[in-house]
Amino acid sequence: GKSIQLMCNDLGILEDALTAKEEFKIVEFFDGRKKEFENNFISIAKDDDIDELLDHEFQNKRLRTFMGKTETENKIRALYRAARASLEENGSNTLYLALGFLKWYETKVSEKALYAPLVLLPLEIVHKSAGQNFIIRERDEEPQFNITLLEKLRGEFNLVINGLDPLPIDGSGLDIKKIFATVRQAIKNKKRWDVVDYAFIGQFSFTQYIMWNDIRQRSEELSKNKIVKGLIDGV
Repeated sequence: GKSIQLMCNDLGILEDALTAKEEFKIVEFFDGRKKEFENNFISIAKDDDIDELLDHEFQNKRLRTFMGKTETENKIRALYRAARASLEENGSNTLYLALGFLKWYETKVSEKALYAPLVLLPLEIVHKSAGQNFIIRERDEEPQFNITLLEKLRGEFNLVINGLDPLPIDGSGLDIKKIFATVRQAIKNKKRWDVVDYAFIGQFSFTQYIMWNDIRQRSEELSKNKIVKGLIDGV
């Protein structure tokens, strides 16, 4: 897909920096490091050396990907174009930084792990001057939790996660640690389920969910319309 996984020591600090309107350049992977793959996610063996490198990069407003230079540039350009096209065509932003994922399984015996993003930070990619300089920064829109996931967990697993509406905040934006801890606490009896600290830039569309939410909130008024009544009552 077009998404880009970022290397990051602390998702909470990254969110704070973006909330403070800091801009970051997206750059390629470190040479010569060994990557580990699990499903669609990549990690590297952590050591003090890597932590220090990533902290240094972060201070210098650079975020590393897990890809080489050419692939990183191609993907960021593709996302930049896709996000612009979406804004021009239907006026809605589809570009987000996903912070943290719920690793979950459809049944107790499912072998395949599924992943759903938790926190979604609205982003924009800005093309700075000539050359390959693309930076990311937060858009002036509210970050949100993946509400569709909450609906799914409630409807299919009878799992209600409280404490996320409104989202917990700290002195400089969202309290990412508390959000992750809230989800971890709620899923603690689910074997193999977990919250994983991955960060991805990608396109996420909320249009279907927003429409459904709209219908639920306005059901009185809309039930007078026969077609919509069918959608709410299942015909």
